[in-house]
Amino acid sequence: MTKTLHRRALCAALLASAIAVPAFAAEPNDWPNRPLRVIIPFAPGGATDVAARIVGQELAKELGQPVVIENRPGGNNLIAARALLSSKPDGYTIMAAGADALSIVPLLYDAPYKVEQDFTFIASMMTAPYVLVARGDFPANNLKEFTERLRADGTKLNYGSFGVGSVTHLGTQMMLNQMGVSATMIPYPGGTAPAVQALVAKQIDFILTDVPGSLQFVKSGQLRAYAWTGHGLKGVLPELPTMAKAGLPNYFFDPYVGIIAPAGVPAPIAEKLSAAFKKVLTLEPVRKDFESRGVVATYLPGSGLREQALTMAQQMQKVINENRISVK
Repeated sequence: MTKTLHRRALCAALLASAIAVPAFAAEPNDWPNRPLRVIIPFAPGGATDVAARIVGQELAKELGQPVVIENRPGGNNLIAARALLSSKPDGYTIMAAGADALSIVPLLYDAPYKVEQDFTFIASMMTAPYVLVARGDFPANNLKEFTERLRADGTKLNYGSFGVGSVTHLGTQMMLNQMGVSATMIPYPGGTAPAVQALVAKQIDFILTDVPGSLQFVKSGQLRAYAWTGHGLKGVLPELPTMAKAGLPNYFFDPYVGIIAPAGVPAPIAEKLSAAFKKVLTLEPVRKDFESRGVVATYLPGSGLREQALTMAQQMQKVINENRISVK
């Protein structure tokens, strides 16, 4: 009786395996057969959101399925990250993740993830050069005068960031360190849009911000731009110097944004998704549209995105240590 039951159990297991393996193996060939969801960790209107919507339109054409953008701002990217981690590793839910989520949060917070264990790296999507922008009536015509004003009135001046330990906080603190000045940080967890709105309303004095969220205000004179934090863009604000050329020779800060998925996405699906991003990001209309908005389409495979994340983590760890930044 026992042997008979054992044989039956073994046969049942083998039959289940025979059924399950072909079904799983066929899944990558069938993918995608329903809409994709792209989680954005910021409010609408910032560089990541704008770029994801541009790419999403072309990605839908390439993959033959709708691409839905879902904004999950707040919590220093943790709200968005938790939403991603709770999804199935099937390639249908991905996240546009940048330096905040991949290079900074794990250094400061009790994050619910380990970057190299809990995510599948799909592709790098863009770099988003930041600009130093002040309220329109800020009494400084260039970076040198801006630094002098901070040196004289820094304790009275404040700047916006996405929150303690955010990429904008650490990038600004790195700039202030090199200038040898100080200022007070005011958090705007919703991202670029609320921080820029506060600056336009003169509730704060300056910010480091991406171009898509601030360009119209710079062009209208409501805000004053002083320098690029990383590489400049020829097609946008061509008269604006880089920090290095404007007086901070050792300052370089060029935030990235890439695409990640939960760990465990089958390799064929991850590769197909990465290849789709590569094709879309090399389309000339997409590249020109990106640059006109102040971001750079920068495709790298998943391994390249992982390297970007690790390199910036080292840079940010130094800023955290030098300034004894803590969220506890």
